[in-house]
Amino acid sequence: MAKGGATALIVIGAGVGVGTLLAMAARKAPSSAAKAPVKAPKGASASVAPKASKAPPSALMADAVKWSKTFGAPSSLLTALMAIESSYNPAAKNTNERAMKGGGAWGLTQLLLTTAKDITARNPNTAKTYWPKWDGTGPGLLKPENHLPIAAFLLAQHWKRFKDKANNWLTTGVSWHQGAGGVSKLITKGGGKLNPAHLPPNGAEYYRRLQVQQAGNPAVREMLAQEQQRGDFAYA
Repeated sequence: MAKGGATALIVIGAGVGVGTLLAMAARKAPSSAAKAPVKAPKGASASVAPKASKAPPSALMADAVKWSKTFGAPSSLLTALMAIESSYNPAAKNTNERAMKGGGAWGLTQLLLTTAKDITARNPNTAKTYWPKWDGTGPGLLKPENHLPIAAFLLAQHWKRFKDKANNWLTTGVSWHQGAGGVSKLITKGGGKLNPAHLPPNGAEYYRRLQVQQAGNPAVREMLAQEQQRGDFAYA
């Protein structure tokens, strides 16, 4: 859950905090996320350049903040995931062979259908209250009113699991891609914290994209600053 009154800094890679980040951005703001001065962690693919982040629709952001607050997840992280996974496109879907093993990846955060179904089955009262109109299908996850509460609920579970770990924002974010169980094993391997060098190449690349969101996405930077000013979360 959110921690009130905490004053801390998110750590980016080797320890650049939000306050430092914002000061750097004020002096020399990058024109797009693709130009953000972010060093890729060891093991990241250097062949894939990060995509620029377009501005998210205001109505979409309002809903993202609403559901993040409802379940206790950082709205800055949910916003970063939407930018990475779909470029804020609710109609985004992935039905290739790999994705279809999980029923396909759908919508703003590319939720796997099997994951959404499992969350709904294990939390029937929550589902009935917060996403009652979802029909259990992949296309139904293309509707933000169904997708965002499920995604925020799941992200809150990941956050609760990793909030006390070093680099908790980045660690939680990469768990969205690599799975909470897999990241927990890597944290154990790293002596209590996630070492990006231990991630597989696609995980290291995702970690790098999260760093780019921190440094180069104005919407994410603003939310991080607001969360820190309010003391919503203890970022370590």
